[in-house]
Order: sequence, then structure tokens, then C-alpha cells
Amino acid sequence: MDKTSIELVFFHELNLLSIFSVLQLPRKSGAVKVFYYRETRWGSKMAKYFTLLRIFQAEPEKIRNPLLIDTPHCKVFRNFAQLAIVSKKNSHKIRKVIEPLFKGKTSDFIDLLTLNIRKSWELSLSELMNVCNVASLETSRTGLSIESVAIFSSFTNLAKQWKINTGVPSNILQKPFEAKNFLRHLGSMFLVFQGFFEWISGIIQPSKRPQAETEQFRFGTGAAWGVRENDNGRLDDLFWWRNTNISGSRVVYLYDRVDVQPRLSIVKKVKSLGIQSVALNPRRVGDYPELYCGRRKREFFQLIRDLNLVIFLAIKNFWNKGSQRRILSQLSWYITQSTNLASTYKLLNLKGVFHHDEAGLDIVSLAAHFAGGVRMGTHWSSFSGICEVGRSHDVFFIWGLHDAKIILDSGSVSKHLLIVGSMATESYKKTAFKKAEEAAIRMKKGGVRYIISLFDSSVESPEFFGFFLRWLIDDPALGLLIKCKEGNWIERAGVDQSRLTGKAIKTSRIYSLDSDASPADAGRISDFSVGIGNISSVFVAALKGARVFYLDYERLDESNQKPYCTLHSLGPKRCVFYNPESLKQAVLEYAENSETNPYLGDASPILEKLDPFRDGKANIRIGNYISWYLEGIDQGWDRFKALDIATRKYADQWGREYVIKGIDN
Repeated sequence: MDKTSIELVFFHELNLLSIFSVLQLPRKSGAVKVFYYRETRWGSKMAKYFTLLRIFQAEPEKIRNPLLIDTPHCKVFRNFAQLAIVSKKNSHKIRKVIEPLFKGKTSDFIDLLTLNIRKSWELSLSELMNVCNVASLETSRTGLSIESVAIFSSFTNLAKQWKINTGVPSNILQKPFEAKNFLRHLGSMFLVFQGFFEWISGIIQPSKRPQAETEQFRFGTGAAWGVRENDNGRLDDLFWWRNTNISGSRVVYLYDRVDVQPRLSIVKKVKSLGIQSVALNPRRVGDYPELYCGRRKREFFQLIRDLNLVIFLAIKNFWNKGSQRRILSQLSWYITQSTNLASTYKLLNLKGVFHHDEAGLDIVSLAAHFAGGVRMGTHWSSFSGICEVGRSHDVFFIWGLHDAKIILDSGSVSKHLLIVGSMATESYKKTAFKKAEEAAIRMKKGGVRYIISLFDSSVESPEFFGFFLRWLIDDPALGLLIKCKEGNWIERAGVDQSRLTGKAIKTSRIYSLDSDASPADAGRISDFSVGIGNISSVFVAALKGARVFYLDYERLDESNQKPYCTLHSLGPKRCVFYNPESLKQAVLEYAENSETNPYLGDASPILEKLDPFRDGKANIRIGNYISWYLEGIDQGWDRFKALDIATRKYADQWGREYVIKGIDN
């Protein structure tokens, strides 16, 4: 690298230590321009001083659209495929570090730890690859050489060791100053000593916080979507329970999210069902601080074991280097967090947990393991291809064969994988559907000939929205329905397109569905539905009979994701288009004469792979399985035998072909 050429700096994470890394770089003419993927509070504060000192040209800019999801430059799912393949190939190296540390533990336990370290690395590496992609485009836009860029990431060395193709020269990737390994060990030590303090406090003054309200073994469910009937909202945390014979007293509603906290209306509703609500974090108690389960009095000998492990891993960390240190520190933090949570599960007498969390380290599964229980779960959206979706649940419920293949090929270690169908197609808000239907009728009466629903992908998509808004303004025969995954579509269209969005709104041929509506709502009303990024919304609409399009800017069927391109398998000019211009042409030709392409948007031949049941009974199948599991526990079986029997009962009732894993061949 030319030592006078650094003009652009990109930080994967801008924090108090990493920011000082820029001082070791030679600069051509003083201050550098800085971008970051994410920042910490102290990193942001320090950046102000660096700007005042003219080390930075201006305050660092957050990368607004790191995924570039609606442009031909997008590489999100291609990157996921590369990482899934490379990390699976290198997983034995992670296992080689872990296995000697836990002699006597089962192979399943080692698999669980290995997969979760691997998943967390895949996620971080994918972020680094997105930063590299943005950096490359920024140099093209500004005319600078790629050699004038420095990219700082704590995953630089791992990317080089695994020979990840980041799309930029490896010499511009720099390792920042960091202390995360030390901080993880320190955090683990703090958790253990906190546990000793709680143990002593529990002896002096026994806790009066919520405990198990029954001696029966119980089942916990995480609070994420709220509790409501299906006609009052999209998803319900108790969707699996409502049609079972499981008493409400055997269910515990667990609050552990910042954005979903105990509120008056929902706590009353849950209590009326006979279900206990418990908050697992003192900062997430909402209107009910009394629901916090308190500091858990962990078993003394478990605390001793935790302390021994933390010290042992810290010493090992001192004698190791590179990725081995990262593994050791992550294990220390992962296991101490899990044993901490496990004490609560034991306190509440939980033998199973149904939880929404899927990203990062799977603390819930490991905590359930330590508590003598199991974790079950499902995916709330379908998958576009292999990525960091390797599941470590004891039982995982899958929509169909499309997702089953992706989960298996991504390295899942779940022992029981069952196909149950999609619950998303049956969970929608009737009032939202009615309002959208009325808006569509008004459009048709006003002269609209074809209505298209747009499904975004939770990130800013200015090119995607810009194209369809311009089409709307120019074409009085077009009407648009917009179903945002989260937030407001105007924000997703981008701050630079306020004039365009204003003109589009004035046409009165655009309608935004309520936030709790389903893609199924929009699909049933419109003539065509279009999605980008994650393909799930497109699949949900297709399962309800809608004609659908997927805008594949990445051309995934020309990449390592080809085996998972189910919608692409229908052939060209049908459901998949590589750019919006060709999609528009196909729609206009169909509007003039549908016989020119009668199967345009028709995904019916592949619906069997998405959901072989399509009967709206996914919740019943999941509920039955959980009931059978609890029946086995009540009969005195251990958790593994109870799962085996429940899986066999599932196969007997619904068909052996719907058990992907769980029955010996």
C-alpha cells in the first residue's frame, strides 16, 4: 500500500479503541473521510474530538444503505452462500479448539457450541463484506483508487485466514485496536461474582419475586408478537397453544426484549388465560416491575463450576492467539450467560421454551440444556438461500422442503426437524385487509387497470421505490399497494426523494397497508405482488394464490445459491426478473393481452415445496407436538425420550415424509 495514499477510512465498528487505529495510517493531505457500519456511544464522542483536531474531515458518516438491496451491486445472498460454504469447511478448526476443553461432554453438546461460534462469525463476516462492497463503490463514485482506502474490522484476520473473497485487495483490510476478548472474559467474571453475591443475599433475605405457580413441569414462550386473536393481528406468541389441551397454568410468558415489555392491556389478557408473566431483565419490566423474577439464586456448586471455567478459559486465552482467543472469550461469555439464564428456567420449572430469537449466539438453547429442558422454535419468514440459519434448537418446525434444504445445508444440528407448513399465511388482520380492499376498489373505479403490491426488505430501498413511483406518476392505469415490513415506506424511499413521493401521493393511486397487515392481504387484492431482498413475503402472497414477482438484482441462480432458487426454477419471464424495467414490460404486455404470457407471476407449480399442507393448521401441528412432549415428561420420561416419542406420534398422525430428522432410518 502506498503510504501517502489513505483518504477514505471505513470502520466495521467505531468504538473508543478502534478509532485510534486511524493514527497509525499515513495520510496524503491531512484529514481523512470516515464512514462506519455501526458505532458505540464512546466512539461517537471521541469522533467529535478527532474532527476538531482535523484528523477527520468531518464527523464520521453512517453507511446508510450497506446492503444495496435494490441495486445490481447487491451481494448479500452471494456473500451468505460463500460464508456458509467456507465456514462449514472450517468448522472442524473451531471444534478442534472446543473439544479438548469439555472432555466427557457429549458430541451433541460440542456441536451446539461449535455451530453457535460459527454462526456468530458468519454474521460478522457478512457485515464486513458489505462494508467492503460499499467501500469499493465509493471509490468508483469518487474516482479514487481502492488503494486509498483503509477498512478496519476485528474480523480482518479471520477473513484472511479463511480466504474470504471480500471484493477488495486484502492489504487494505486492517485490524483495529480492540479489547473485546478481554472484555468478554471480564464480563463473564462479573456474572459469576454477581451470582455469588446473589447466592449470599438469597440466604440472608429470601427472594419474594415470581416463582413457579405450580409444581407441574411447564413450558415457556418468549414475548415478541403480543397476545391477540388471529383476526386482531398478524402473529401471536400463543399461536401454538390456543388449540391445545395444555392448561394455561403450565405456560409462562417470558419478557426479555427491549421493544416488547409488560404493558397493562397485554398482562391482563395473559392473566385472564391463566398464564403467568415473568420479566427476565430489570430494565425490561414496562408497567410491571413486580414481574421481574429478581436476581436468580444460582446453585453454589454451579457457581464454582462457572468460576473454574471462566478462570480456565482466561488462562488458556493468555497462551493462545488469533481466532483461538476469540473462541475462548466467546465460549466464556456464552456459557456464563446461559447458566445464568438456566437458573431462571429451573426456578420457573420449565422443561421447554418456545423462543423467537434466531440471530447470534443461541443462549436460549444452551440455557434450556443446562436447565434439563429443550428449546423449540420455528422461522417467521422463509429463507432466500443458505446463510447463517443453521439451527441449534432441539426441535425446529419448518414450512416446507424449500426451507428444509436450506436449513440442512447451512449446518443445522437440531435433532428433530419437522415440516408443519406456514403459519404466516393464516395470520392477518381482517380490518387491515378490508381497508386495503376498499382502497383498491376506489382505484379501479378511478380508472386503474392493474394494481401492484410492493414488498420491501426492512432497509432503505430508494431505487426500488423510485422506479415504481415514477411508473405510477407516468401511468394512470397503475395503482400501488405498499406493504412495508417495518416502518414507513416514505422513509424507505429515501430522504432524497421527497418530491417524488409527494407527487406519487397526489395521484391518489397509492395506498400503504397497516403495519400489522400481512403480505397475504396485499397479494389477495392486487393483480401482481413484487418483492426484493428476502423472498418470504413473495412466498406468503403466492401461497394465498397471488401472482408474484421477485426482483433478483443479484442473479442468484447464477451463483452458489442456485440449488435454493425455487422460484427461479419456473423459468424466465415468469416469476423472477433481474431488473424492474423487464418486469414492467412483462406487466404491460400482459395487460394488453394476457395470452402472450398466461403464466406470468404464477407460482403454483412450486407451492408444494413451500408448504405441502396449505391448510392453515401449522399452529395445530406444533401445538400437538408440544402436548405430546409434555405428556412424555409427565410420564417420567427424560427429555430425549419424550422428544423421540413426540416425533414418532407426529409421523404417525401427519406422515413420515414430514419428519426430516428425528426418526432413525
